[in-house]
Amino acid sequence: MKRKLAAYLVVAITLALATTLGFGAAPSHAVGACGWYQEGSRNTYVDNSNAHLFLLDYYDGCGHHQYEVEIQSTGGYTLDGTLEFRVWVCGNYVDNGFTDYALYSTGEVAWKWSGTYSYPWYCGAQADNYNTTVHSSDGSSYSSSNGTYLNF
Repeated sequence: MKRKLAAYLVVAITLALATTLGFGAAPSHAVGACGWYQEGSRNTYVDNSNAHLFLLDYYDGCGHHQYEVEIQSTGGYTLDGTLEFRVWVCGNYVDNGFTDYALYSTGEVAWKWSGTYSYPWYCGAQADNYNTTVHSSDGSSYSSSNGTYLNF
């Protein structure tokens, strides 16, 4: 009886210590431990540095990506144009999205979010901002379709 009691005490103490110290906790990349975070970022200044363009990749740790294209006014001029993204899954084109925007003062931001896309772990992020355009009130303009687009 004393041996059983001692064995139960050892197991109970071990479990209490493991729970308190966090042993056995699933690592953040384990299945079931999903949580969104920014995995990647591409950015560039365009249109005589009047605009700062971003392409952002968000990942949940469980095979799902979302993308954001964004523009921020930096030069004090009015900006307008179109933000656009394209998405592939394992090399196969699956989607695009766009939004027209107008920014009137420095620091203003416009953005467009993609949907959520499932990827096998070996594919990684696959998106770009092709066809994004910027027109500035100073007369300058930019189009990502000329080969200077941001991509993953």
